[in-house]
Amino acid sequence: MCYGLICDHYSSPHHPWLGVKSDVLQTRVFNESHTGKNIGVLLKEACVNWDIADKEPVLVTDNARNMILAGVEAEMAPHLPCFAHTLNLASQKAFQVDTAARLLGKVRKVVGFLHRNIRGAEILREKQQQLASPSHKLIHDVPTRWNSSLDMLERFLEQQPAVFATLLSRELRKGEEMNTRKENDICNAEDIVKVMSPFKAVTTIMCEDEQPTISMTAPLRSKLLKHFEASDEDTSLMTEMKKAFKNDAEKRYTHLHDLLYTASALDPRFKTLPFLSNHDAEKIFTNMAAEAAVLYNEEAETTNNQGHPVQADPVWTNPAQRNGAHGDQDNNIVSPPDPG
Repeated sequence: MCYGLICDHYSSPHHPWLGVKSDVLQTRVFNESHTGKNIGVLLKEACVNWDIADKEPVLVTDNARNMILAGVEAEMAPHLPCFAHTLNLASQKAFQVDTAARLLGKVRKVVGFLHRNIRGAEILREKQQQLASPSHKLIHDVPTRWNSSLDMLERFLEQQPAVFATLLSRELRKGEEMNTRKENDICNAEDIVKVMSPFKAVTTIMCEDEQPTISMTAPLRSKLLKHFEASDEDTSLMTEMKKAFKNDAEKRYTHLHDLLYTASALDPRFKTLPFLSNHDAEKIFTNMAAEAAVLYNEEAETTNNQGHPVQADPVWTNPAQRNGAHGDQDNNIVSPPDPG
């Protein structure tokens, strides 16, 4: 039996500093085929039942084809693919590079063997003590668990002296058969960790569940794409992995740039949009000012229609108009009187 779970993530307009709140709107049996059309109907019904359709809720899902179609069917826009899930898809492309895939297969085989073999696990603990290695268990990666392949390699590099000493132990049957490493395997593992570590840091940041993260998407995406640019110091493996990651990541979010840049501009940490060119940043600022003017005029018209005229400065669509009317705003700041 399958269930459809729909959650609502929101922040209070009156107390935004309290962060993001989350509620489960509904959990219902969903035995229909998981097509985009059926899921879209479910989403639309939930919006109607909870009377939020007119609030233009943003839809956030993974990148599965049926979820993309569900957003279209439900007529929910904008539809944001989960950034962490998107990065995970790009990382999978990098890990599928032949050399990386073969190395992961070798490590996975060794880790699985030592997990299943009780005597092997005991010998590994003994070797860890003898070599003064941290008493950490080896990690086996899981396809659906983000960063697990990188975690597996990091732990394997940490424990590789103890691991190879264990495999060469005469007390362990078939241990030598598992020791199929080549001279450059450790170097390749170190290269993979070096390339993919920033990806792990970003996905960890984006798993924040108490504060909005949409404003961080554009700057972090820009920083990652810069990291994955080819460098003269890269090995052939690093070059291949960077190319695979970047080719997949660059084609994502192309239709959502303006939305993501606007969200970043509204965040004090990124308000100058340092990751954009001056021309592109100015374009975003101009569009934001124009949209603010429209919202201001709509609010003013609504207030006037209710018999309460608005007494406020007009909203200008560019800085030149504001400066022309008031001059240098910084020089007009009045300090509070000295209480003494």
